[in-house]
Amino acid sequence: TILASFTNITLNAEEIYGRAEITGLIGSVVSTLLLVIFYKSVGVIILVYALLIGKLIDLIITIFFLQKIGYNFKILWSVPFFNVNSFFKVMLTTSGYVLTTQLNVTLMTAMASFLPTGSISIYNYVLRLSTKASGIINGPVNTVFFSKFSNMIAQQKSNLHNFINNTLRALVIVYFLVFCIIYLLGYELLHILWSNGKLSIDEMSIAYLMLCLNFFAYILKFRII
Repeated sequence: TILASFTNITLNAEEIYGRAEITGLIGSVVSTLLLVIFYKSVGVIILVYALLIGKLIDLIITIFFLQKIGYNFKILWSVPFFNVNSFFKVMLTTSGYVLTTQLNVTLMTAMASFLPTGSISIYNYVLRLSTKASGIINGPVNTVFFSKFSNMIAQQKSNLHNFINNTLRALVIVYFLVFCIIYLLGYELLHILWSNGKLSIDEMSIAYLMLCLNFFAYILKFRII
């Protein structure tokens, strides 16, 4: 995953958009096909094999794209100008973030145990749903934004403030429109996704409220920025 992330960032920095997303899609499709085809014969361990093979295919295709634009790969055991101290400083900061995130998840799960049965499942499902939906918006925007932003810094352009403000305003408008759609059609959307009828009317109302609040939180986040 680290190698795939590095190659994806490199492709985006070279303003080659869409290739990273396509390779991820191909890897996901292959993983799903392996899971469907071999589940009965191999068993539940096929989940691990399918994810691993999907990641490897993702990495191989991405490296192929990099080689086409002139990047070559070789193993280096040491680099004279590499500062080990800076690496560990970054790792320490990242580890702190990961630790606090996991602590937050643990506390949320512990507090949810006092709620009625199924509440945490509804919350996690709606949270994943809103995260995936926001990723469809944020993913392309982040890719193009940070690539353009880094190029503007390299070219020492002076209108960086306007570029950031215009991007944030556009995101606020888009998320506001999405929030309006979710507010008007979110309940019906959840009924379609949970068409088996296992949730009661009260549980469906809670899920709808959580969905609306999640998208409203995205608007607040960009407004605060």
